Amino acid sequence: FFRCCHTPCTTPSPHGELGAVMVDVDDDSRLNDNGRQYLEKYGLIDDHVTSMNLFLQGHHLGPHGIADFAKGLVENWSLTALELRRQEIGKDGALSLAQGLKQNRHLQYLGLGRNKLSNEGCFSIMEGLRLNRTLQFIDLEWNEIRDDGAMAIAEMLRHSNSLQSLVLERNKIKAKGGVALAGALKTNRKLRNLNLGYNKIMSEGALAFAEALQVNETLVTLNLYLNAIRQDGCEALVQSLHGNPSLQSLNLQSNRMQGAAASLCDVLRDNSVIRELNLQGTMLDEDICRRMAPGLLENQSLMSINVASNPIGNVGVKCLLNAMKGKTALRYVDISSCGMEGVGAVEDICELVELGSNLQILQMDDNKIGRKGIVHLATRLERNVALHTIGLDRTDMGREGAQALAVALKKKSYWLSLSIAYNRVGSDGMRSLLLALEGIGSLKELDLTDNGINSSCEDQMYKMMKKNPGLQYVRLKDNPIAGSMPSGILTQELAEQMFGIPTLNEDNSADMPTEGLACGVSKEAFLPKLGLQANPPHNQTTHLSPYQPTNTFAAGARLRKQEVAEEAIPDVIGTRNWCRGTPSPLPADISLRSSTPTGPRSPTSFTKGAIAIRDSPSPSLSFAPAGPRKKAAGLTPLGFTGALSPVRSHYTHTALSRLEGNVGGLLLTEDQLRRRFNQLDRNGNGWLDIEEFKHIYKTLDNFGVEYEEHEVDAILNKYNIWKDGRIKYDEFCIIMLGLVRR
Repeated sequence: FFRCCHTPCTTPSPHGELGAVMVDVDDDSRLNDNGRQYLEKYGLIDDHVTSMNLFLQGHHLGPHGIADFAKGLVENWSLTALELRRQEIGKDGALSLAQGLKQNRHLQYLGLGRNKLSNEGCFSIMEGLRLNRTLQFIDLEWNEIRDDGAMAIAEMLRHSNSLQSLVLERNKIKAKGGVALAGALKTNRKLRNLNLGYNKIMSEGALAFAEALQVNETLVTLNLYLNAIRQDGCEALVQSLHGNPSLQSLNLQSNRMQGAAASLCDVLRDNSVIRELNLQGTMLDEDICRRMAPGLLENQSLMSINVASNPIGNVGVKCLLNAMKGKTALRYVDISSCGMEGVGAVEDICELVELGSNLQILQMDDNKIGRKGIVHLATRLERNVALHTIGLDRTDMGREGAQALAVALKKKSYWLSLSIAYNRVGSDGMRSLLLALEGIGSLKELDLTDNGINSSCEDQMYKMMKKNPGLQYVRLKDNPIAGSMPSGILTQELAEQMFGIPTLNEDNSADMPTEGLACGVSKEAFLPKLGLQANPPHNQTTHLSPYQPTNTFAAGARLRKQEVAEEAIPDVIGTRNWCRGTPSPLPADISLRSSTPTGPRSPTSFTKGAIAIRDSPSPSLSFAPAGPRKKAAGLTPLGFTGALSPVRSHYTHTALSRLEGNVGGLLLTEDQLRRRFNQLDRNGNGWLDIEEFKHIYKTLDNFGVEYEEHEVDAILNKYNIWKDGRIKYDEFCIIMLGLVRR
């Protein structure tokens, strides 16, 4: 049934005959037709195609179609990323696909979300992956997988030496399955990212994960939102962070954390690894915020914190913001729906914006800030050159607030996303705002839902969209100007028909798939769904890359809003064979998938922000079915937050793998430096003893140079800024990079 183009190696396999090792015949495999006999009708038009997204191409394979498709996978050597979302594969189709996975040696990303695999289909896929040694990321979201299926996945993880990212969001996994998956983490040394959100592992499963984190040293991202975890389970997870050297992102959203959050004070004080913390809707109060604040004040590693949907009020927000002021690592803050009221609540936010020199994203939707508060905030926005995304939905902005915001944005040369839905700013305020946005040119996302915008703004809307070619669509739902726009979405193509806006230029669409995809949707709009990254534009003012954390409600809502627009786009441009229905979001890593469900807040209550920043030890894949074929490149793992690697760029940048794989074996990237520092900092106190570091420094490869004791002292004294006998992380980086310069 399946023809194998590889020659079995005579080396015995630990898995028996079925696990026979295949020799690498990458060059010889080109003698076949690359599976085009079966795959050409799906868009494999030549040997340069590396990525395919059958959902966006409007295909609907079903069990029989996937069997034919799997035959092509056996002979294919060019595909490295394949999205099969919502193809109705089912358990029968999963059996055929598993046979293809056993033979395919090049695929690195596989998306199987919403395919009704059930436990039976999951068994088949896991059996196929036992023999697969190249797949790095698999998405099994929303597949009705239960505990038995989770146990099969856990068994696969015990043997896998390639899988780095696993999405199991929105399945039916309970405590028994959660315990099995946690047990697999005790022995698995490859998995870096696990998304188990929207299941029901409860406290029993959480306690098992807490125990696993005591011994696991590779997991970077853990997403456990909405899992019915009680306070005891949350407490155990928080305490496990004390000794874990690798976990950078923890999502406990919508679990009953309550008083367990108070334990975070000691954790934040001692842990120098954690970078993203999502505590949205975890029943925090003012008292808990007071107890958290001292640890937050001493922590220097946290880049993203989300405390949205907690009734902490002005006092609780003030405690947290005062602790975060001046933090150079801080990139993302979400204080939406926290019960803030009046101008007094804005003053602390203004100080955070002004003192947070690297703060890029601020979410403060659904707070009664009022027009005066928005005006006060707008005066401070221009002082932060890094800020590029803000969410101000339902903040009673009004016309005066919009005009003040316009004045601030006129002075910004770089801005990515703005969301001011449900503020009724009116046409006068909107014209001022559109005029300011026209001069930016870098805008990617804009939500103007329900703001009383009428036809008098058409001309200004035309000019603004023309000057921002990267803005794929504007959300105008519930505005008079929206008229008959499908779902209230104004795309560039629809704007061209209505207002005469030219189509996107070649530079913005050159990398788009030329066949099969719905028109009007750029490559960048769908890269998160494949877990891939595009090349990002750098912030010309601050040289910071756009940042979006992975485990936040905003990241999930951002993708849901995008998908609503994407579903409307085919109706606008008349694309046929579009697979109806809103696809579930991919994590906010290779978020890809949404890290959160549709929660108690409206999906429109957040701006989309920039695509999630992720760090990876290997280069990003390019989502384009055209261009020169390259060797299989590594995928960026789901939710991996590492160093701030670029997300979009119109400029050439050096791949992380090339930096990390330098001939001298030197530590160049932030991820390398952080991993090495954590290895040396065995007691986790955040610093290294200078006498111990002397011996370490002598063991480094100094290109043949052997240093005397006094020479090492001179070098370390030069960089040891505080002269206190301790090497902190920043000083460690300076010393290592100083070695690189030599």
